Amino acid sequence: MAKHVWIVWNDRYHPAEHYRDLVNQVFCQPDWTVTISESVRDLLLLEKVPDLFMSLSAGLALDELPLDSDEQQQIMAMVEVGMGCLFVHAALSGFEKDTHLHALTLGRFISHQPQPIPVTSIAIPGIDHPIMKDFAPFTGDDEHYFCQINLAQVTPFLCTLSELGTEIGGWSYVRGRGRVACVTPGHKGEILVKMVPLLKNAAEWCVYAR
Repeated sequence: MAKHVWIVWNDRYHPAEHYRDLVNQVFCQPDWTVTISESVRDLLLLEKVPDLFMSLSAGLALDELPLDSDEQQQIMAMVEVGMGCLFVHAALSGFEKDTHLHALTLGRFISHQPQPIPVTSIAIPGIDHPIMKDFAPFTGDDEHYFCQINLAQVTPFLCTLSELGTEIGGWSYVRGRGRVACVTPGHKGEILVKMVPLLKNAAEWCVYAR
């Protein structure tokens, strides 16, 4: 049976056009059915919890107010009962510190340089993670994200390197019956093409228990 992925995308700095090919390549029929929205609030209106929630943006339509505490708790409850979550790049910048969504991702965007620069992604030595199966390092112009991550509660699996330094670029953990993975590369263009195998593995890992 096909898995259902519910995707939120399209914000001011990360338009849907950047990610359309990526989504089509990662979530191929007949293995997946795909639903897309520009507002994460639409996720809360579903009658059935999807197998996977993937966020590629800040999750809010133009001029939409941020999710309140109750709405964020509803998403956390969906994860507790088994919904997988995959947060990519801009998805880690759409919430404030010490909110429920911060507790869900266990990491959040802090800063990046003004313009894309060459960034290389490699596996973290000594860590064996299913998301990194058959992983090949890749390099491309990207926003090199630096994040605040709760390393006491997650398993880091990806490392990003640039002239600015070295940073953790991917981490995961299990919350209740759900699985959560976060990946920081993915601004636009060539870097997204190179990320397809990584995100395929991440999506499969997030829904493995379903």
